[in-house]
Amino acid sequence: MAVAQYLIYFLVGAFFLFMMAAFFSVAAGVSFLGLVLVFLPLFLAGYASGLSFFYPRVAAVASIVLVLPYFGVGIYDTFAGAVGYNPTVMIVPASVVILVSVFALLWSKTSLWSRQEQTFSKVIIWIFAVLPALLATFMLASSLIRIGSAFLRRAT
Repeated sequence: MAVAQYLIYFLVGAFFLFMMAAFFSVAAGVSFLGLVLVFLPLFLAGYASGLSFFYPRVAAVASIVLVLPYFGVGIYDTFAGAVGYNPTVMIVPASVVILVSVFALLWSKTSLWSRQEQTFSKVIIWIFAVLPALLATFMLASSLIRIGSAFLRRAT
């Protein structure tokens, strides 16, 4: 279950990140919701995916919270039709994450990390958990530095 959680969270987070990057590359302005929708995939793919190896239930709850804005925007766009894209692009991946998270909440007893007895297997798990987190930290820090420098340039 932990590997399925890891793969789903990582792939859906990467999908949302690339999708939001494509949307906002043609956007005229950025709102607070837009910034949230850009940064949440970093937390999903970077941190929640790795957390699923150590604390699967915490990762499941965090992932549900992280994809609810996408699910809400997809549902809103279904009825309002505000954006010119198919809303199922947001609803389906968010629903998959929610379903995997519910299954993890119901059937995840112990973590993959605690079941490993050999040091080598723990090192492999640690590498798979840390690499996306390092990438997400780098992308988040560089984005925040760019946003901060843009505001400082605007203020002068």
